[in-house]
Amino acid sequence: MTTVGYGDVTPTNTAGRLVGGLFLLEAISFVTIVTAVITSSFVERARQQRIADSETAEPVGIEQLTAQLSSISEERTVPAPTIRAETRKANQCASARPSVIPR
Repeated sequence: MTTVGYGDVTPTNTAGRLVGGLFLLEAISFVTIVTAVITSSFVERARQQRIADSETAEPVGIEQLTAQLSSISEERTVPAPTIRAETRKANQCASARPSVIPR
C-alpha cells in the first residue's frame, strides 16, 4: 500500500516495512482527525442555528390552539337538516333521470 517514491521502489526488509506501516497509520490518522474537526464544526454550527431558531420562534399557547381548532370546526360544520335536504334532492334528481339513454 505504501511506497517510496513513485512506486518503483518498495521497502523489502522488516525495518523499512515497519516505517512504511507507521507512515500509513499516521496518514490515515491525520485524515481522520481533520475530517472529525471539520464535521464537528458543522454539527456545532447546526446546533447553534437550531437553538437560535427555537429562541426566536413565537410560542403558541394551548388556549390559542384550542380557539383556532374550534373556529375551524365551526366553519366546517354543516347542520344536519341541510345535509338531509341535499341528499333528498340528489336522490330525487337521480330517480328522475331515465335509466336507459335513448339513441
